[in-house]
Amino acid sequence: MDILEGMALMERGTLDSGYYLVGERQFWAKRWLDGVRRRFLGEGWADGYVTLEAVAQWGELDLALRTTGFFSQRRIVVAKDAAWPKREDSLQSYLSHADPEALLIIWDKKGSAALSKIFGPHRQIDLKPLAPAVFRKFVGQEAKKRQVRLTADGVEMLGEMLTHEEQQILYELDKMALYDPTRTWDEQAVGEFASPLPHDTQLWRLTDPLAQRQGPQVLKQAQDLLKEGKAPLLIFIVAVRHLIQLNRAMAARQRGQSLQDFAGQEGLKEFPAKKLWQYSQYWSAEDLSKLLGRAAFIDRALKTGYGDPETWVVSYLALLGRS
Repeated sequence: MDILEGMALMERGTLDSGYYLVGERQFWAKRWLDGVRRRFLGEGWADGYVTLEAVAQWGELDLALRTTGFFSQRRIVVAKDAAWPKREDSLQSYLSHADPEALLIIWDKKGSAALSKIFGPHRQIDLKPLAPAVFRKFVGQEAKKRQVRLTADGVEMLGEMLTHEEQQILYELDKMALYDPTRTWDEQAVGEFASPLPHDTQLWRLTDPLAQRQGPQVLKQAQDLLKEGKAPLLIFIVAVRHLIQLNRAMAARQRGQSLQDFAGQEGLKEFPAKKLWQYSQYWSAEDLSKLLGRAAFIDRALKTGYGDPETWVVSYLALLGRS
């Protein structure tokens, strides 16, 4: 089945004892795995979710499937690119009498015809790029969630500019929702808005000092950018987006996720992902929560024209030195 069918199964269908993921689409793999984890494990997912890399013997996987956690009797075991002698035999044997309190997921970047036969079409999920019509439906659904109005040609433009990278498209939709929730985004509006922000190196001057909590340096950069004519709202969007990424990096580290997996799920290259990973250690969950909560208030003020935009942005960034 394709990934959208897999998502529908995860949300509303009856889960089976094992699944075979095939492909390299990290975005969809994470969405599906997170959904399965919430549904199968509920609140006790922390110690019931196990990821194994390059398993070389069945015994290692079998032990993980049969070991319960302190808080969760159920467990999900994800084996990535696992290869051991007589893999097909051991998996077929296990699936024929699988533990009802365990869910086994084999994830191969390149599929195996033998495993496809063992799991069958109802238990194989292909992580392939979305077909054009399905992709347009995905963008439309995500825009609607954010109350962003996109025309059909706006959807096409967004896909072309970001080479159909789903995570990057979600970032752009988030920024559109922040920037102007009343606008209808057509091809021209998307083209003018979506491309300058990632490539405007001047705007991104404040992200490193922000991530390192260098309050005075952040204020200086923000004031310099304002003097250069950068819009207060754009500076605000860049700062908040970076705080959101820091928050995600911190949460990923706390879950025991690897840097490589984090980079994949965020759609980032290794170097910027590594910086976020390192800088997130300067922050606490409480501090980031306060700043992001305050951002929601300032966002409303900027959109409604309440107060001076430059004052709002400067005062918000000044909070970094006191959080």
